[in-house]
Amino acid sequence: MNHKQFTYLGDAIDLYLKDGAEHLRPSTVGKQKARLHAFMNWLGDVDIASITRAQAGQYVREVLRNGQRHITTVKQTIGTLSSFFNWTSSQGIAEYNPFDGVARSIRESKRGTSKSTQH
Repeated sequence: MNHKQFTYLGDAIDLYLKDGAEHLRPSTVGKQKARLHAFMNWLGDVDIASITRAQAGQYVREVLRNGQRHITTVKQTIGTLSSFFNWTSSQGIAEYNPFDGVARSIRESKRGTSKSTQH
């Protein structure tokens, strides 16, 4: 099957979710859908090949790290986006994963923890 016809983000998301629905719980697919569509709503339904690492970083800074989301939610969202772009790369839809390695830049807060629990 030639996936080159799925060049727009929305089309690729739909295909990814359809493929995932076969082996994931409906609640997991629902969370993935919400996270992926939030990214698309922020960026627009653009040609997937045009999405850059700079845009991925900007999304993390401006949307995910705006102080209103728990660090676990931020990391889960980045994980969903990274998995999606890994899949698009493996399918020949995109050349690379703009979210690759982004989660490593997210650090857990040490505020409110004692020094003995930090080690």
